[in-house]
Amino acid sequence: VPLPAGSLCCNGSSATLLASASPMICGLWQDLNPSNGGSVNFNALPGKALITWDNVPEFSNNGTNTFQITLHANGVIDMFFDGNAACRTHTALTGWSEGAGATDPGASDLSALPLFPTTQTVYELFAPNSFDLAGGGFQASPSGTGWVITPGVGCARVDRYGAGCPKPCEPFYELFPGSTFDMSGGSLLFTNTGSGYLVTPCAANCFDTNFSGALALVDDSLAVGQALGFSFPYCGGSTSTIDVCSNGFIWLVSGSSTSTDFSPAAADLLNEPARLAACWMDLNPAAGGVVYFDALPGKAMVTWNQVYAYNTTSPNTMQLQLFPNGDFILAWPTLVNNATTTAGDAIVGIGWGNNQPDPGSRDLSATAYVVGAGGSPLTLGAQAGSRPILGTTLTLEVTNVRPGTIAAALNLGFQNPNLNLGFLGLPDCTLLSSVDLSLGFVAASPVSTVSFGIPNLPSIIGGLMNTQAAAVDPSLGGALPAQLSNGAQLTFGN
Repeated sequence: VPLPAGSLCCNGSSATLLASASPMICGLWQDLNPSNGGSVNFNALPGKALITWDNVPEFSNNGTNTFQITLHANGVIDMFFDGNAACRTHTALTGWSEGAGATDPGASDLSALPLFPTTQTVYELFAPNSFDLAGGGFQASPSGTGWVITPGVGCARVDRYGAGCPKPCEPFYELFPGSTFDMSGGSLLFTNTGSGYLVTPCAANCFDTNFSGALALVDDSLAVGQALGFSFPYCGGSTSTIDVCSNGFIWLVSGSSTSTDFSPAAADLLNEPARLAACWMDLNPAAGGVVYFDALPGKAMVTWNQVYAYNTTSPNTMQLQLFPNGDFILAWPTLVNNATTTAGDAIVGIGWGNNQPDPGSRDLSATAYVVGAGGSPLTLGAQAGSRPILGTTLTLEVTNVRPGTIAAALNLGFQNPNLNLGFLGLPDCTLLSSVDLSLGFVAASPVSTVSFGIPNLPSIIGGLMNTQAAAVDPSLGGALPAQLSNGAQLTFGN
């Protein structure tokens, strides 16, 4: 069998998997960098071999990844992923193939088990921030010309299912093909309604000429850690510090991404961390123009002033103003969408991250309308490194907890009622766990933890229990001002 010719940096690729001269087994194939921390380990044991990536960082990201592949002498493959496993800025692939030009069977859903593929090649691709196997694992047993893939035998894990409520906020954007932009000379006011934005033409102070804080941005660069001077609320959280990109957008949470991508794409807007694009296009302040950030009394603003589109001498001026109440203004005094790269495409809009569904491009220059409707559901999952192992303590993490929460509980049950709670005034909410036991916990915003012991009873190995978090915050309004999380199913094991 030919030996691999390289490290196959930097994203998982189904085409490369199929064409590989050597058979490949991929736990979490992406750009990992053990030179920055963690370790990669190989252990040959009786009847099996273990390959373990222990807290290995993803390249250009502070997050680490722990996962393990077990190869058994009888051809069985086990994979386990710790709760910290993720693909934050890269495309990842989990799967295996004999290679040598194997036929592509199409991607599988390795979180929807059992599976009975009839091909030797099995894989799943994960866009950035979409890896859904963390805290779990599976066992693949050879079966004739295919495989039987089932949840890991005796493997303690936490699997997420369903969705929390209120309904997550919807992203919105307009994609402008090359050399088209119909809002030059205009401006829009986005008024925060608490569950979205009312969009109207801006009537006053739409472009503020009081900018002076020049940033040392050049082509494809990022100014990290710009302090607003206040907390700016947005759907899913709030931020007091942003990162400004030369290419016409900001990362709403400083440090959430190091990307300075010059090629606007709806998929990236939806899958990558929360981003607000004043007009995301390929700009080059090294060739002409300056980008400014100014924290002023009562607002903060980013101004791209007379910045050239890449490989042109066409100046573009636009401005983003952020206000403490969550309102913001976008203004485009002069903007020409004519960069010579990426077909000249440009995007205006907001993506909240977390692999959102694509609502499609919409006309942002239309009359008054509401966008971004929705709320911030609780999310529930295992804390990194924690699993329901017999005789240990399991710690679950509840995120997106609101600051005004007055009561919170973790419900545990042996059934999933899958019951819509519209009759309680919560039409977007589903009861995903029976309430056989309820554990109250102290609500801390934005992340709370709940810990409890797992009995050391071998008889419960492989046993299942459903969990769901609930919280009450009067500011949500309604007869029952509640948030619910997704469900998290515990599989007891070792």
